[in-house]
Formats: sequence, structure tokens, C-alpha cells
Amino acid sequence: MNTHNDYVLRRKSRADLNPSVRMYGESEPPEMQLDHMWEVVSRSTGAKLQMVKPDFSEFTPSDRMYPSTMAPDVKDRWDMKNREWENQKDKYERIERMARAEFLAENPDLPLARALAKTSYGKELLVEGNQSGFIQPKAEAGTDLHGESGGVYGGGSNVGNNAVEMFGRDSILGTLFP
Repeated sequence: MNTHNDYVLRRKSRADLNPSVRMYGESEPPEMQLDHMWEVVSRSTGAKLQMVKPDFSEFTPSDRMYPSTMAPDVKDRWDMKNREWENQKDKYERIERMARAEFLAENPDLPLARALAKTSYGKELLVEGNQSGFIQPKAEAGTDLHGESGGVYGGGSNVGNNAVEMFGRDSILGTLFP
């Protein structure tokens, strides 16, 4: 698993949904819609985020069935494997929550995001995303991150405007779209 910001939510394809979700998915509560109709995928590869499965194959069936009767060295390995698995589960859940928080922050116009933002779960996601610094405020069009007025000195950047004035809009569009 990579970093939190490598993952995003993507709507599942219709073929991946079971028939009941296809028919009634939109009428479910927002939290259930996220679980059933959306998946966390890697931004770079498009691969679905998979929950890690524990590998206890090195232990005998009796060790797995009765961990309290293990020899001390086997018990230490067992505990270490359990801690690793718990850490991997926590990381998976954190990535999933941050992808959902980013989804909420970036899609305020979607009906699902609006409905989810009204729930306690949605509010927790937004607070957690803001507190962790994962959700960054976005600059609006025509501004930069230095402030609303434009550049560092307040004048704003009008490089694009100068190019349009110098060459004319029609000649630029004619060059781009012959």
C-alpha cells in the first residue's frame, strides 16, 4: 500500500453490483451506498485497494486453534504476526477513510456527498480529513495559493491575459484549432 493520497473513490461498474444494489442502491443510506456502490482504487494504477489477509501458514493447526498452549518462541512469532496484521488493517481503514473524506471535500455537488455530509459519519470524515491535513483548501479559478488578489505582491498574474492581448484571441484559437 502506498500513501493515503494515492487512493480515490471510484463508482463500481454496473456489472460489479449485485442485482439488489442495482435496483435499490440509490435508496440506501449514504454510508451503505459508499460501501456497496463505490470502491477505493489507486490513482496511479486503477487497482482496487485490497484488504490484507493474514498468513498464519507457518503455524500448525493445533497452534492456531489453541494459541495459549504454544511454546514461548512460537507464541512470540504468533503475537508479532497478529500485531503486523492489526497494523495492516489499521492502514487499510485509514486509507479508505481518507479517500472517502477527499471524495466528500471534492464533490460537494453530488447528491451522495451532500447526504453523507449531513450524517455523523460524514461529519467525522470531514473533521478527520481536515485535522490530519489531508484535505487541503483549493484555490479558486483565477487565484493562486498566495491569496485572492493574485501573486505574492498582490498584483496577480496576467501572463495569459497579456498573451491574448498581444496576439489576439482569434489568432490563438486559429492556431490551436485549425
